[in-house]
Amino acid sequence: MKNRVIGGVILSIIIICINACENKVAVLPVPVPLAANCDTTHATYNSSSDSVSGIINTQCAVSGCHVYGSAVANDLTSYSAIQASGYITSKKGPTGTLMYTCLYNGTPYVMPNVAQPGWNDPCNQAKLKQWILNGFPQ
Repeated sequence: MKNRVIGGVILSIIIICINACENKVAVLPVPVPLAANCDTTHATYNSSSDSVSGIINTQCAVSGCHVYGSAVANDLTSYSAIQASGYITSKKGPTGTLMYTCLYNGTPYVMPNVAQPGWNDPCNQAKLKQWILNGFPQ
């Protein structure tokens, strides 16, 4: 019995060592090319063609989620509401904000919780991310 236990432990150690020595390389996602008419350089909250307000109102400020009076989430229906929510405030810069970490790191929550039509549009995602990285210009 003792020999079986020792043999099992040795076999387990050998298997762990062999698996640990593999050259495991992460496969990075291939970036999706943006359409030529997708301009992310001037993304602001209220601008006409590069507005992220439409993206936020379609993806976040929907019934049962980030709307005024919601019991489950902060209001994101206007720029002033977003400022008041604390989602865009961080001493660590834009990538330390709750909005960035939820959208791109999945912490502490994965957002959008329920993606609405248009969320998978690479241009919409690029505009929103650039707006965040630019410091949330109004």
